Amino acid sequence: MSADEIDRQFITVVTVDFYNHSTETTQMSEGLRANYQTQFSFVNKVDSFYSNFLQKNTIKMDVYVSKNNAAVQVGRAEIMLKELIESEVVSESVNAKTPVI
Repeated sequence: MSADEIDRQFITVVTVDFYNHSTETTQMSEGLRANYQTQFSFVNKVDSFYSNFLQKNTIKMDVYVSKNNAAVQVGRAEIMLKELIESEVVSESVNAKTPVI
């Protein structure tokens, strides 16, 4: 089996859990180096509760592979939101862009 055939058989999807929103899911992507090209937008009321949440909690991302018509979890990432906010502030000052969370 060629590497190209293996890439087409390896289909993955990523789910994202953030704050009190429903789980979001990327479209399926093929290959060992999947490129999901997905952007999620979450609208939240910015108050002290939300600010504290961003300082202390994570965004969770799960990776699933398709196997025999079922989704099998193969990985999980939890990223501290505080780190994303801090990196966006640096990015904003360099690029003059509005951060998106």
